[in-house]
Amino acid sequence: MKKMKFWSSLMLIIVLVSFVTACGDDEDTPVSLNSYIVGNWHSFKFSSTVGQNSVEGAIDKTGAYSQLYYEMSFKNDGKMSVSYWKENTSGISSWVTESNTYMVNGNSVTVSDGDESMDLYFDSNQKLLYARVSTIDSTFGVITVYVYFRK
Repeated sequence: MKKMKFWSSLMLIIVLVSFVTACGDDEDTPVSLNSYIVGNWHSFKFSSTVGQNSVEGAIDKTGAYSQLYYEMSFKNDGKMSVSYWKENTSGISSWVTESNTYMVNGNSVTVSDGDESMDLYFDSNQKLLYARVSTIDSTFGVITVYVYFRK
């Protein structure tokens, strides 16, 4: 009888420990962009709106939307590099890497190559960076594209 009570107690403890650890806080703790930006990032999805139509898709280096695939590497000294597919005048794409600088301001980061700059925005809950580009087309109206990056 003592053995049965011992095994029952042990099983109860195992179940309780499993339950307590499984029911932990699933909420991700927001992080500061200043400390989190350093490292390697890559684009993984996009969403686009053209007038009233929306399109979403996955991005990978060699897939259907590979022209939206970027790899970024942020260093802690304000320097970064970005790699992407660049198409030449003959229509042939090659993988290129460019060196840039960046500056963090709150939940945004400005990437600059000296001549041009682009802002990326940080979602601290999902730990994602995203870029938003909008343009007005005479045929389609407003076109907006979001490209999302993760580590």
